Amino acid sequence: MRALFKREKKDDTLSRKVEMLDLKFEVNSTKLLQFEQRISDFEERLAELEDSNVKLAKALMNLIQTLKDKERSSVGVYAPRASARADSFSDLNMPQRREASSLSQTSIENEIIGLLKNKGSATPSQMQTVLNRSREHISRILKALTERRLVERQKAGRTFVYSLPKEVDEGKDTDASLSDQNKNTVQQQ
Repeated sequence: MRALFKREKKDDTLSRKVEMLDLKFEVNSTKLLQFEQRISDFEERLAELEDSNVKLAKALMNLIQTLKDKERSSVGVYAPRASARADSFSDLNMPQRREASSLSQTSIENEIIGLLKNKGSATPSQMQTVLNRSREHISRILKALTERRLVERQKAGRTFVYSLPKEVDEGKDTDASLSDQNKNTVQQQ
């Protein structure tokens, strides 16, 4: 009887072990299915991100092309680029400056002088608004015009107010005075 009892106990232990293994197998199978679902979700998200990345790259290339087109259409400050490929990042170098030997008046200088003729005086911030250029760009042009004595600068609080000198403002032809000033600048060099 003891042998029978031991055998039943062994069978009982084995059946419990088999049940435990079955439970572990079910749990592992469930975990495996969950992992497979998560992998599938990650793969779908990765595909969405790749599509989004492609769209962003196309938008970036369009933006680069638009900026290049605007750069080419701006007069005087930047020289046009030789390469027009939008699919290459190699030609994103800084724009080339005009040659230093060019002493002729640029269109932005003409616009500033015309604005000062009409308004009488203006600050760089006011000119920025009217001319749709950066304040820094306007200030750089104004500095050059001041050095060539084509405009006068007066301090007003924390900013400067620019106006035309008396001889230019009284009707003297601006283009003629600019060409005379350019000739004087060349002779001084």
